[in-house]
Amino acid sequence: DVVQGEYNKQSFPGRVFDIVFSHHTMEHAVDPVVFAKQLAAHTKPGGHLLLQVPCADTETPAQLGGMGNFHLFGFRRRYIENLLESLEFAILESYYHLGSSSPAVSDIDPVTKQPIWGESTSQITILCSKKHSWNSAH
Repeated sequence: DVVQGEYNKQSFPGRVFDIVFSHHTMEHAVDPVVFAKQLAAHTKPGGHLLLQVPCADTETPAQLGGMGNFHLFGFRRRYIENLLESLEFAILESYYHLGSSSPAVSDIDPVTKQPIWGESTSQITILCSKKHSWNSAH
């Protein structure tokens, strides 16, 4: 089954999934650590999480925060890796998708004159596997 919904436990009470995919949502969460814990809670042991977030390693503060003022956070790759590892995920792949240095004319919002988030910016993609919880089995 494919299920789409919000990241909180109330959306999927007691459910865990083989694959959890979060595409550019963590930067909108009020508390990204709680967000990550919810993703972990919904990923079954041995399951996979694919996470994509804006890249603070390569984007300027203006690019991260000035895009409609709806991004609450920008992330560095090592921070996300450490957070996921602390939640019992093993990092399988971790890499950058680097966008162009300046947006194309069509990537500028005509009202705000700010770049529109999309292909012109950079992101971090992390694929990880949730470790089996041997302590809970014994």
